[in-house]
Amino acid sequence: MANQTPAECLGKLRVLYGDAFKVYDATNAQIIEWAESPEVWATHQIAFRGWTFPAVEAVVRSCRILRKRAKTAAFCKIKGAQEGR
Repeated sequence: MANQTPAECLGKLRVLYGDAFKVYDATNAQIIEWAESPEVWATHQIAFRGWTFPAVEAVVRSCRILRKRAKTAAFCKIKGAQEGR
């Protein structure tokens, strides 16, 4: 998969957040906070909303992947700037 910028990862997280909460006007801070701990959301969805484990696990896995890609891309961007690239 091609490298993604932090902005691209945030855009994908925004879509995932919107689909999960049916709220499409969330702030970046709300999306990042949710992506840092999607397990709490997943537990609530299973207990009170009737979601199945495989359904929430797919969302949690996607959050983790996108969060890791965004952090890696941001680190590489900072490291490149420090090295003068």
